[in-house]
Amino acid sequence: MLICAYRKGHGPAAHKLGVRAKLHKNLALALEYYQAATRFGNKNSSVALRIIFGLEHWSSRDKQDQATLREFEIAPDPERERRYDQISDALDLNPDLKLTRLDQVLPLPPAELPAWKGIQDAIEPEPDGPPSY
Repeated sequence: MLICAYRKGHGPAAHKLGVRAKLHKNLALALEYYQAATRFGNKNSSVALRIIFGLEHWSSRDKQDQATLREFEIAPDPERERRYDQISDALDLNPDLKLTRLDQVLPLPPAELPAWKGIQDAIEPEPDGPPSY
């Protein structure tokens, strides 16, 4: 059921799948689920990603987890940490926010980070004209 909900864009389901993957030490899969959950508007996943890229939490992580993360080119990254922090703040203010452009403006490593003007870069712009409803 969780996978079905995840495929439908349900943020809490994607987050739970990320937590399960992390518990089973499948950190690459956990990152993918957390990224998807953040894209779907899940604040908890944006916080998890901020922590993963944060230098403060890196030293408290066990050596095996650090080595596994390095295999996927994950290391402390202050810029990614800052961007996920801004996203979690925005999701705190608007929990219905969907970040449809997240992968273009904040891709997971090893992709390079593009320029960032703020949270608006991750949100699909509203179409011109009257609402379609």
